[in-house]
Amino acid sequence: MKIKILSVNISVDFLVLLLILNTLFINESIAQTENSIVKRKVHYSFSLPVYRKDHMLGNTYAVLYKNSEVVDTVLIDYMPVIINDTTILYIQVNLICTENNDDGLYGNTELGELIYYDNKNFNVINPPLFSTYFSGFNFSDNNIYYFGMDDVLYACRYNIKNKSFKKLELTDSWPAGDCRIFEAPEFIDDKIVFSVTYDKIVWEVDKDFNTSTKFDYNIDLFGK
Repeated sequence: MKIKILSVNISVDFLVLLLILNTLFINESIAQTENSIVKRKVHYSFSLPVYRKDHMLGNTYAVLYKNSEVVDTVLIDYMPVIINDTTILYIQVNLICTENNDDGLYGNTELGELIYYDNKNFNVINPPLFSTYFSGFNFSDNNIYYFGMDDVLYACRYNIKNKSFKKLELTDSWPAGDCRIFEAPEFIDDKIVFSVTYDKIVWEVDKDFNTSTKFDYNIDLFGK
C-alpha cells in the first residue's frame, strides 16, 4: 500500500497576517473587558452611635466603614470631617476591656489620636495645643482649625503639609474642666467662626488669622 503525503505550502506573509489579526482580536477583547469594569468609589458611613463612660467623661462613638469594610472606631461628639472622596479626619476611640459597668455593658472607652486617614494610611496628627477632649475642629485647604488651650483659650490653625502653626488668643482665662462646649469652627463668608455653646460666646476670626471679634449672644443679641 502506498501512502501519499500531501504537502501544503503556506507563505510567511500569510502567517504574519494571521498573527496580526489574532493580536488585534485579543487587544480588542481586553479593551472591552476594561471598559466594562466600573470602578467602585469609596463611600464612608457610620454605625449607630453608642454612648460609653470613661475616666473623664462619657464618649459617644460609632464604627467607621469604608464601603462595607470596618475602618476604625471614631468619636461622634466631635464629628469626623470628610475632606474628599477618599480622606477623612477624626478622633480615634479605644475600647478598654474592664469589668461590667453599672449599665450592664462591658468595657470603657478612652480617646486616642487625631487621625488623618487617606484610604490607605492612618496618619497621626499632633497639632500644638490640641486636645481630643476639648478641641472642636474643622478642615480646609490642608489646614486644621481648632480650639487650643493651655492657661488661656486660643483659635488655632495648623497646616498638615508644611507643619506651620498660628494661634490667636481669644480670652486670657478659661475653666479647665469644661469639655465638649467648644464647637467645630465654621467657615462663614471670609470669616472663621469659633463658638462656645454653653456660654453663648462667638469669636469671628479673619481668614489671615490676624484679628478676632468677640460677640456675647446674651448681651449683643438679647440685651441681657
